[in-house]
Amino acid sequence: MAKEDFFAAIDDLEREKGISKEVLISTLENALVSAYRRHTGDAVANVKIKLNAEKGTVKYYAVRTVVDVVEDPTTQISLEDAQAV
Repeated sequence: MAKEDFFAAIDDLEREKGISKEVLISTLENALVSAYRRHTGDAVANVKIKLNAEKGTVKYYAVRTVVDVVEDPTTQISLEDAQAV
């Protein structure tokens, strides 16, 4: 399924079922985060997924805190590594 088809399906659901696009997108973002956590086995991962229907994009973010000394690489990142990203 092309991303255009994916977002067209969201539009169809909004029209046919009367569910707002914002509610559908928010629900899908939460479901994708849950699926990511289940798939990776990382239940504490601070992950954000953003669907943008207007641009037709899906973006994934791993949110980490910049620290001097990394003690937990799943939630922290060094300044040097963050600048490299």
